[in-house]
Amino acid sequence: MRKTFLIFCFIFSSILALAITAALGACSGNKIHDATETDPAQEITLPPTVDLFQYNNEYSGTYQEDFRIWGWSKDGKVAYSYIENDGGMTTTYGTIFNFVDDVSIYSNSIDYGEFHIICMENGIEFAEAEYRELPIVHNNTAYNVIFDINKQVDSDFGDLEVIDNYRIIVEKQGTRSDTFQRERKVVHAVQGDYTLDVFSLGYFMSPFENRALLVIARRIPGGHTLNFFVGCDLDTGFTAATMPPQSFVGTWGDDDDYLIIWDVYDTDIDFYWHVPYRISARAMAIIENQRIVFRVRDDTGHIDDDYIYYAVSGTMEFNENGILLTVERTDNPMIRAGTYHYREKIKD
Repeated sequence: MRKTFLIFCFIFSSILALAITAALGACSGNKIHDATETDPAQEITLPPTVDLFQYNNEYSGTYQEDFRIWGWSKDGKVAYSYIENDGGMTTTYGTIFNFVDDVSIYSNSIDYGEFHIICMENGIEFAEAEYRELPIVHNNTAYNVIFDINKQVDSDFGDLEVIDNYRIIVEKQGTRSDTFQRERKVVHAVQGDYTLDVFSLGYFMSPFENRALLVIARRIPGGHTLNFFVGCDLDTGFTAATMPPQSFVGTWGDDDDYLIIWDVYDTDIDFYWHVPYRISARAMAIIENQRIVFRVRDDTGHIDDDYIYYAVSGTMEFNENGILLTVERTDNPMIRAGTYHYREKIKD
């Protein structure tokens, strides 16, 4: 009886020891054994997970979980993985993202050992980078991230207001309080996205380059929120928006369809726009979000003594090929969104 009891105790203690060892390995969740390019039995340490929504209270309904940054290259690439949970089905995806051109050069469902090899083949070095709250702060300079969003009501979505187009602008903070003088650049522009909302979440800095990886979220119909990434080179591309020279003052176009630039001031442009039977309005254009923008109210639609005022807004661009007047939003049935190009000046 005693011998049987001792054998039972030995077996029970052995099983318990194995269970504890397995549990400790499962709880750590950071190391796995899988094949690599150089050592088939090399131990891989998984990167820590990062909560991309920790700095923003707009979190809602994402099905992308367990986001991990695997590493960075010295030529503008980042490797990351995440688990997609869709209707109870979970899949692990790995991506190599080129944030110089903002394109994925590899994206597929993976196992971690396979992805480790793909990272090495793309020059990824397994270095961590801190996930930070905006604004960007680097080398004693701060950078604001600005969203320029235009929305419209879309009947295909039950008259829901959706984003027609938007731009993401990075603005370098200077010593001047006048935002007119701040250097900016557009890092991302989208047309016809049909997103409900778009907003920033945070950013990473490459450990090897002066490049920021912006983390952006977009809310889509159906209640889901998806994140995506936009690169920003902090060394190049920043310019201060400026007004055109006085040489643009005058009448552009022809005798019927013309644009008159009455005057160019330090902060605005006085102009008159005329398209026969469509629009005839005088307005001011100003610099806003690194663009020269205009908003006009036109009474071309008047009938007898009843005046109907239409609102038209958009941008103006001045270059060696003339003036581009681009209508972005309009409730004038005779003026459609698009670009009007005034190539030649007909008189000063």
